[in-house]
Amino acid sequence: MANQYATLTDYIGRTVDIAAFKGWEPNKSVQVEQALVLPGKSGELITGIEKLLQRFTIELLTEESTLVYLPDRGTGFITSARTGFWRTTGDVQDAFSLALVDINNNLRAEESVSDPDDERFDNAELLSVSLLGDSVKMSVKITSLAGTTFTAILPITVTPY
Repeated sequence: MANQYATLTDYIGRTVDIAAFKGWEPNKSVQVEQALVLPGKSGELITGIEKLLQRFTIELLTEESTLVYLPDRGTGFITSARTGFWRTTGDVQDAFSLALVDINNNLRAEESVSDPDDERFDNAELLSVSLLGDSVKMSVKITSLAGTTFTAILPITVTPY
């Protein structure tokens, strides 16, 4: 992972989030770990397009109606995988397209016009899908309202019900 250095001025007037995924690098195929803190490391703060990417990923991977106090959040994306719907890459693409409607609505509903444009959702594009057994690797390009983009590889292991 590339070393990232920030100064205080990079965060003035901005909200930050704790990085829940470690290892993302733009346009590179790397294994991402889901962890708030890695052994021997400290936690990381994110803002900008990385914060938007994390919001997008959490929304995509949250199963619809599983958040007790936010029943409209999440998508049917993982549910379709766990119920055995994904047999071809076309099935994954269809599930992603359907989920994108909910993601678009949910992310925009929680955003404010006072949020920085590089943290506000404009669109997402599924660039490629690789499906092998219970493993799916997707290349997804996220674009913010500021026009900044981040292409991430999302490796997903699907456990059926």
